[in-house]
Amino acid sequence: PQITILVPTFNSQATINDCLNSIFKVNYPLDKLEVIVSDDGSQDNTLKMAQKFPVKLIKNNHKGPAYARNRGILNSSKNSFFVLLIDSDTKVSKNIVLNHLSVYKSIKIENTAVCGKIEFYGKKNYLSDLIEASNMFPLKSGKNMNLLWAASNNISIPLKFIKNGFDESFPNAAGEDVDLCWSFRK
Repeated sequence: PQITILVPTFNSQATINDCLNSIFKVNYPLDKLEVIVSDDGSQDNTLKMAQKFPVKLIKNNHKGPAYARNRGILNSSKNSFFVLLIDSDTKVSKNIVLNHLSVYKSIKIENTAVCGKIEFYGKKNYLSDLIEASNMFPLKSGKNMNLLWAASNNISIPLKFIKNGFDESFPNAAGEDVDLCWSFRK
């Protein structure tokens, strides 16, 4: 199926090249892969670096990561099975798309998101250690939801499951992912 990978970014010149290089090396047909970079008003060379790749580039005013994610979701192909959110400081594994697809095929649940394993490079802290400890799993929706929070990095969400997107009242990268997960309970 068609897949969209969405990379929200802000002043990411130090990491965007590695991120996009890893995305374009995934084991998935490039003609079935849409890659969107939704920039949150970067003031460095992020845009110039991203333009070197075959991406759909969305330039936004600086309104926060929730806004950049929502603009990317709104501009993604309506034929995409899911949107895979990847932070701009992330290097993805070659099988990231296949791993997400295999979870969807195994669970056969429409209203769910899939949380992927994240391994951090660079500076780590207690939160990165906690996130690294988890493996891929489905994030079930409804009242029997199996998790109250998931990072908005390496998470795939079917387009038809994203109702209102991320709450743009969160101006920074904190809280908007929790809010999105809580919206899945409804």
